Amino acid sequence: MLAIAQEEKKPEIFPFKRPELLVGKTVTIRPLTDKEIKIQKGYHNFYKDKYNIHTYHEIGFETSDPKSLENRVFKVVSSDPNDTVKLTLEAEDGEVIYYRLLAGYPKYYYFEVEGGLDFPNDFYCDYF
Repeated sequence: MLAIAQEEKKPEIFPFKRPELLVGKTVTIRPLTDKEIKIQKGYHNFYKDKYNIHTYHEIGFETSDPKSLENRVFKVVSSDPNDTVKLTLEAEDGEVIYYRLLAGYPKYYYFEVEGGLDFPNDFYCDYF
C-alpha cells in the first residue's frame, strides 16, 4: 500500500505586539473564505499611500477588492510602529503598498509567511 503524506498546514500565528517579526519575510495574501467575503466583502487595511489615506483597489470603506490581493506575494520591507503599525510591502514587480496591522484584530491578518516566523523566547508572554 502506498501512503501519500501531505504537508500539514499549521495556522499562521498573529504577531500581536511584534510586527517587526515580519520584516524581511516573504508573505502571501491568503484567499478569503466564503464567510469572510460575505461579511467583510474584501481585504481590510491595505493602502496605496504611506499615509493610509487611499485604500488599495477600494470597493468600500478601507476595503480592497479580493481579486486585487488574493495569492499575491510581497516582501515585508519595513514596520512603522507609530500609532497603529504600518507594514510596507513590496511585490516582485516593484509595486509598493502599505498594510495597517491592528494588534487587537487577528481576523484582519491575511498573511501566510514563507518559512514561518522566528519567535523570541518571550513571545508568548505578550498574550498574558
